[in-house]
Amino acid sequence: MSAAQPGGGQSGSAVNNEVQVQRRAQHSEEHNDGGSEDSSSEGRGCRGTSAIESRPAGSSAAGPTPQSTRPKGGGSKASGWGSLRPPSASDLKRRGRSGRAGNEPEPFTHLVVLDFEWTADNRFPVRPISEITQFPSVLVSLRGRSSEIISEFDTHVRPTLNPILTRFSIDLTGIQQSDVDDAPVLADVLPRYLAWLRQYGLVDDDGVPLGRWAVCTWTDADIGSQLSKELRYKGIPIPPSLRSWIDLKGLYRRHYRREPRGGLQACVERLGMTFDGRAHNGLIDSRNTAKIVLHMARGSNVYPSFVFRRTTRALDRNGLPFGSKAAREDARRRRDASSSGANDARGGGASGRTKVGGGGRRAARPPRKDDDGKPIK
Repeated sequence: MSAAQPGGGQSGSAVNNEVQVQRRAQHSEEHNDGGSEDSSSEGRGCRGTSAIESRPAGSSAAGPTPQSTRPKGGGSKASGWGSLRPPSASDLKRRGRSGRAGNEPEPFTHLVVLDFEWTADNRFPVRPISEITQFPSVLVSLRGRSSEIISEFDTHVRPTLNPILTRFSIDLTGIQQSDVDDAPVLADVLPRYLAWLRQYGLVDDDGVPLGRWAVCTWTDADIGSQLSKELRYKGIPIPPSLRSWIDLKGLYRRHYRREPRGGLQACVERLGMTFDGRAHNGLIDSRNTAKIVLHMARGSNVYPSFVFRRTTRALDRNGLPFGSKAAREDARRRRDASSSGANDARGGGASGRTKVGGGGRRAARPPRKDDDGKPIK
């Protein structure tokens, strides 16, 4: 038994236990107070970091600056990235479509918007090909909200394969027979067109493009189908400046997040603009297509300014659109012709061999013999 303590009270062991409990409670309070102060001053975790970074410059609030509280060795916890490595300067560089840093091409400074008209008939296909009857273009200077139309080119073109226009073609385009009878042929229009582009420093004396600009059409049909087919058929070289273009209809879908249904006029009016003039007149259609270009380039309260940087389609070395059905068929024909020519070149050497069995093995050649019928070694 323990001896009784004065005051009729507790034993020595009980007093010791009470003291230990008090010390533990005091230690717990000090530990909690220290943890709270530690988390607010050192900025551990994302919450602490936000409080430090949002503090105004020159604040007299107590506590160390973020630089002094950052753990030694540049730990990522102080920056709010937890166990992750904070991004480096190279990570923050703007990336191009291919994922490589700094891959964005320079923006175009001009767009040449064009919309051809050509011969057509609603009863029979035009044979051997359709021909361009109107060759217009509208030159747009791209300067963000200051973008504007600065020049136009327009001429009728005289068809030579089918010089008489059909009633359907006249009613559709408004181009009369008298408009094309005295017009230049396509081979004479192209030099005049390149001279117009040269006035604005867009091509050199050989028609090679200069600077950053592109042709722009509504769909791929104008260059990818009509112009390229007609130039190939007539044996006219395709100007380098007309070998690639922008299909604005595809960019319309991407930029406005809506399908370009209902034709050019409906797409212009859907943006709150007025379609000016008669549809299916080449120059009128080019002007209205340029309206969409300006709407995209200038931007609005709803849509940001669009930066034109890349063409969307191009012609291959044979004058056919890359990836088109015509290009695939042309490549297949060329392969077949090449294979046939190689077989003909081998001549009788290959024909002297005979195949045997289903395994595709060839029989050995018979031994060569001299005039007496003896094998030649």
